[in-house]
Amino acid sequence: MNIFTLSQNNNDFHYCFHEKSIWSLRSTRADTSAENFFYRDNQGIPYWLAGAETSIGIVYADVLTDPLKPRIRILSIGQGSDTKTESISISDDIDLSDYRFDLAVVHESGDFIIIACRTSVSTINNRAWLYHKKFKSWNLTDFWISRLANYDRELYVGDPIQNNVWQLFVGNDDDGAPITNYAEGKLTKLQLDYLKKLKKLIIEGDIGVNQNIKVSISINRGTFTKVGDISGTGSYVDRTRTAVVGVETVGV
Repeated sequence: MNIFTLSQNNNDFHYCFHEKSIWSLRSTRADTSAENFFYRDNQGIPYWLAGAETSIGIVYADVLTDPLKPRIRILSIGQGSDTKTESISISDDIDLSDYRFDLAVVHESGDFIIIACRTSVSTINNRAWLYHKKFKSWNLTDFWISRLANYDRELYVGDPIQNNVWQLFVGNDDDGAPITNYAEGKLTKLQLDYLKKLKKLIIEGDIGVNQNIKVSISINRGTFTKVGDISGTGSYVDRTRTAVVGVETVGV
């Protein structure tokens, strides 16, 4: 169980998330009494950290609406209202059927909502989904996370295997290890229905001289097919810019 708060125009709405239901919690201004009102049945959170208050609403893992198709939902104040709330799924474009959320951790950091979870064959959290709040896109990483916290504008995670804490996103040095992460863009009609004649996909970011990015596309929800590579030595790479690779971090 966990209690989360939505705020709108100086009004606070408290919601108590149980494992199989959600209740609305109302308290007096003097905080001398409180009442529970039933809000949602067959929704809740499977773990006390599987939901979090964020800048876009209460984000939580829903494994009850359809047990074969888990969803990530946002509970927020509806548009054009100061009091009416709505719960919508933000994960319909990704397949979460092979992931388990009984130890999930939901956390907001910068532009991202992070959902740490586990695959069906793992007993610990061994994957983390990153949801970009502006682009509404999802990235999958193989981070192992049992806890998440921000400190001094940096992101720290608890290690589910070792009794240790790690700092994430502090540099670009992979120490020679293969980078297996990938980014999958949001499903789009490319601003046109039916047949498309020509479209251009612009990709921006940082890349090392010895790095290579494989680009694949899926048409009409089909399998992904490789269409090309982005090379760190390509003529399209701006070599006039410099970037710091890795940082010195003490005590993590």
